[in-house]
Amino acid sequence: MSVHFKELTGTALKETFIQNVDLKGKRLLNYMSKSKKFLQAATRVTMLRGAELSGCSEDVREMVLLLMAYFEEREERMLSTVEDTCLAGEVHVDKLPLTPTIIVCGRSCFSSTRFTLSVDGTIVQENIPSFGSSICRMFGSDYVFNIHYPAELASTLDFLQRCCFSINLHVSL
Repeated sequence: MSVHFKELTGTALKETFIQNVDLKGKRLLNYMSKSKKFLQAATRVTMLRGAELSGCSEDVREMVLLLMAYFEEREERMLSTVEDTCLAGEVHVDKLPLTPTIIVCGRSCFSSTRFTLSVDGTIVQENIPSFGSSICRMFGSDYVFNIHYPAELASTLDFLQRCCFSINLHVSL
């Protein structure tokens, strides 16, 4: 997916994403912390996260979950959770959204070390080692397959695209 994306756009998807999260992520979280809705979501994320983590990958997890809460968008439209021992062939893809969906193999995206990507009811990549990589692959799928963001996630995905990818992928909706 990353190779096709780079061929189509001339942009290294994951590198651009990580660079922009490092550059803008903390500023975004600080700005949003002034909202009551955000503070409630932040408390929930802190409970999910458990032990204190640091680094880009954890910032991405927090940022995505908090953005969805801020825009009042449902996590299950982007993230589906399965048992950590679940194999790709055991995932009930018929119950997943048709749009690119990250399958979290474990209790939460904070404790998981393995992710899978589903598009249109098909597993397109399994054993993705980090949440940040799975987000990049999800965005790459949207672009490569010319998939519009689902209306239920449009604000979060459009914000992430503009903030963290700093490229014009496509117009949502």
